[in-house]
Amino acid sequence: MNEAPSSTKILHADPEHGGIRLAVILTIVFGLLGSYLLIRILLGLFAQDSILLDFATVISCVGAIPIALGCAWLVEEYLKKTWSSGLEIELSDEGLRFEGGNKEDDSEDTHYVAFNQRVNLTHWYFSLKGYPKAGRERRVPDNWVCLASQIQQNGTRIITYTYLPPEKANRWVEDPDFVEPFHKISLAQAYKDSGVRRWSAPNRPQVSSEMLAGPDGRYWIAERRRWEEGLELTGENFETLMEEIEQKAQTDFE
Repeated sequence: MNEAPSSTKILHADPEHGGIRLAVILTIVFGLLGSYLLIRILLGLFAQDSILLDFATVISCVGAIPIALGCAWLVEEYLKKTWSSGLEIELSDEGLRFEGGNKEDDSEDTHYVAFNQRVNLTHWYFSLKGYPKAGRERRVPDNWVCLASQIQQNGTRIITYTYLPPEKANRWVEDPDFVEPFHKISLAQAYKDSGVRRWSAPNRPQVSSEMLAGPDGRYWIAERRRWEEGLELTGENFETLMEEIEQKAQTDFE
């Protein structure tokens, strides 16, 4: 991707991509081994005549766990700031652009939405409580909210989403004057209607024809698309995108 002009903002997608997850796992593994050996060495040096030596193995194992987890947290926080997934949305005064892959032939497609043309927006949100979560959602607190946005123009569609705590999500979900208000759906109810229990294997629920034909049908269609092509943004980047959409919608789309 060519270097963007100074007026362009780069929104990095997939902030916790597979490379970071692998690095965190490796940090935990080597952190456990290294911390265990380090604690054993320190006990041998400074507790030679102590009863602690009788419990050196237990102390080393127990002590290695928080050290390894702490190191993994530091590595993850550092990598999230310095190692992007390569998926980027270019946000400029003229519009937004995303270079996305074509699953059928592994090619790159350019998705561009111009702000000086009519844009169709679909915004929705749901609570993360009450259904079997998988992957990234397992690491998000149950009381948080997923906010999602589908931006369409002609044959172009870009879907983004993020996870926010309630106090930050309320800024958007409780704003009736937003260009396209966020509409609430219930994934917990969708799982229940599909006969999936909360503690079942974390598979996506079946979106029934009744749900698609109901008043929330377009939101369920967009949510189903999010599962396949959605781009996760950090909360800060998602809010930046929403603010830009709100500004352009008020000035260009009316």
